[in-house]
Amino acid sequence: MRDNHLGSCRRLLRVPRCCRLAAAILLLTIGCWFSLTPPTADCATIDLADLLASSGATVTLNPANTYVLNDEYRITKDQALYCNGASIQAQGVLKATGAKVDVSLDQCNIASSSWGAVAAADGASVTLTKGTVSCPGGTGIYVGNAGLEGRQTTINA
Repeated sequence: MRDNHLGSCRRLLRVPRCCRLAAAILLLTIGCWFSLTPPTADCATIDLADLLASSGATVTLNPANTYVLNDEYRITKDQALYCNGASIQAQGVLKATGAKVDVSLDQCNIASSSWGAVAAADGASVTLTKGTVSCPGGTGIYVGNAGLEGRQTTINA
């Protein structure tokens, strides 16, 4: 009797794979919506300009988040941005400007809908490493009286 009862319970608890996948996705989505963790946790949309303005010389991004740049942002101090593969959706240019300002963009995937995605001007220097820069219909990267170094970076303009 006991074996039959256990078999019946197992059959009732059996869930098809497609339902398990849907349930897992639903739980992850609900977890992000109702998370009790700080706003910088997974699934956040973060204004990159505010983050860069309030940060020091080193900024590390979480690849699970979405970063947006709503307008041109000028970096006027030495700053290293470690994106860890995070995506930046830009409607303006990320621009390093000023004599001897060094900006490093490491593993950043920048997609811009503006005239350009990354710019260096007025004696600044930008280093792009292991990332992508995409700017359909724009210049991609603009360099005027400045320095640019690219390592293992893909540029689509």
